[in-house]
Amino acid sequence: MEAYFHSRGYAFVGVKPEIKRNPAQHTVDLMYEVGEGPRVWIESIGIINNTRTKDEVIRRELRFAERDAFNAGLIHKARQRLQDLDYFDEVEITPSPGSASDEAIVTVSVTEKVTGSLGASFHLGADGIPSVDLALKEPNYLGQGQSFIADIEFSRGGTKGEVSFAEPWLAGRNLPAKWGIKFDTGSSTELRTLFAGFQVTLWAGILVFPMPLVLLLLLQGAYYSHLWSDDSARSRRHFARTMAACRTTIILQISYFAMAQIPNFAFSRSHDIANFASHSVKDR
Repeated sequence: MEAYFHSRGYAFVGVKPEIKRNPAQHTVDLMYEVGEGPRVWIESIGIINNTRTKDEVIRRELRFAERDAFNAGLIHKARQRLQDLDYFDEVEITPSPGSASDEAIVTVSVTEKVTGSLGASFHLGADGIPSVDLALKEPNYLGQGQSFIADIEFSRGGTKGEVSFAEPWLAGRNLPAKWGIKFDTGSSTELRTLFAGFQVTLWAGILVFPMPLVLLLLLQGAYYSHLWSDDSARSRRHFARTMAACRTTIILQISYFAMAQIPNFAFSRSHDIANFASHSVKDR
């Protein structure tokens, strides 16, 4: 019953049960006494003990503001969202009486925790392939709620890496965005991946571009050509180098595709020969 009234703006209403027993009749009379109180509005919101995380990072998770009606349900959800950020060891949101009988002050108290990590690890997969992972991760970069990742993994299955920066609230809206690059070289134990076994993924804001390396080279070439537009000789030299790199990359990609088809082709031919031999024996 208290939760019902608190969720409708009556912050300081209390409900007390009174029990009267009737032993002779084996009954109980139960009465609820509701302490009356006015509908309460939020006078101010205070944030304390956040030594690193910015106030706006905490406020955007509250979903309520000054002059809104007090709602205990929203306060409970806000506390859970702040806990889910994993920036704090403890989060407490406490209402207290304001300057008027129909106003309340909401205080958000947090206990900061260390969020960044830097380390190296060794893994042994289920297939017995070892790998080494070097990672730098900071989910609360400079206390602004942004995340930074620099991660690279070396193994016989290939080299994988990611360098990225993520903003969960783009332009002050609940819109996640990410900038960075991710790559995968493929297995170093396979001959074909020595030629062109790589995959590139580029994040640009709210968009994700899985792309061949040649497109990334063209984008780089276009950027530098624009940067050096006032130096025609330098621009032409860089354009020539970009085209040479693109031609080499295309040749490597074609080689990769061709070599990837060789095992399938060889298996298909051996299967056909085996079937032909089997039918020949049956015919005889």
